Amino acid sequence: MAEGSGIRVLRCRSGAIEWAIGIDVLREIAPAGVAARVPGAPVSVQGVVSVRGGLLTAIDTRALLGQPAGGEFGHLVVVEVGGRPLALAVDEVEDLQVVAIESLEPAEPMAGIPEGGVIALVRDGDSFLLLDIEALIAPLFGAAAGQT
Repeated sequence: MAEGSGIRVLRCRSGAIEWAIGIDVLREIAPAGVAARVPGAPVSVQGVVSVRGGLLTAIDTRALLGQPAGGEFGHLVVVEVGGRPLALAVDEVEDLQVVAIESLEPAEPMAGIPEGGVIALVRDGDSFLLLDIEALIAPLFGAAAGQT
């Protein structure tokens, strides 16, 4: 993820929140498809979507980031976390960029976002959150497996 004195990230927007993830987990970006809802799944699990003929769990990033869930999304950001491919439903994919290490600031806990989900606040022209996608989705799959 690090490149020289920076971190390579993919910037996205979900609702009113601008955020980024390190490209080390990025697999591809696909058009948003129709998700088949999974009964009993947490609200952050949008459902199951087909990407290149394979079925992936689609995560509603608005709900994941403490915003109102649902609605249409513009793209799916396919990531691999812990050996598991997932589709992050996002409103907008903004840019691939290198973020300077000195532009990272410690992030305070944020209401509605699981603890450890935000790595840093990035002040690089405009502000956005650098997320730890693994920490964000861990509670979803623990709940789905009957764990707390």
